[in-house]
Amino acid sequence: EDGCWSVHNGSQKSNGAPVTVFQAQKPQLAKEGFRGASNDLFKIFVAHHHFQTSKKLRHPFILQVLASLDTDSPTTNDNTEAVMAVTNTQAMATTGVYIIVTEPCKPLQDWLRDDDPNSDQLAWGLQCIIKALSFVHSNANLAHGSLSPSSFWVTPSGTVKL
Repeated sequence: EDGCWSVHNGSQKSNGAPVTVFQAQKPQLAKEGFRGASNDLFKIFVAHHHFQTSKKLRHPFILQVLASLDTDSPTTNDNTEAVMAVTNTQAMATTGVYIIVTEPCKPLQDWLRDDDPNSDQLAWGLQCIIKALSFVHSNANLAHGSLSPSSFWVTPSGTVKL
């Protein structure tokens, strides 16, 4: 866990269906670098990339993004060009919150601890992980960059997703 995103349970306003809400506080991210990284690599750049990329990826084993919002620019959800022109943290807007709303899920580690999955469920989860990573690397031409158990989430149906 890199500490970028806080996770909350929520419900859709339209129908009350459960959702999971991920939030990243931009002021905090702008101050925090990664251990061992150059001073130019701040968590806000990584969080922004995730914010932009996650809503574009569609795959059965990647969490489905239902909505997203950058509270610093609430009228637009796609300010990629402005960010690509940024060369340092001071030039990027460092106020507000990134919010990503997804299908309901819980952390993989909680699922392993609380639900005590059997060997078939574990094998299915591993297959889901492999297919998600294969899609990200081979089809989307992306590298995850921070793969750990906290990168995986489990839906109420028991499907493990990236």
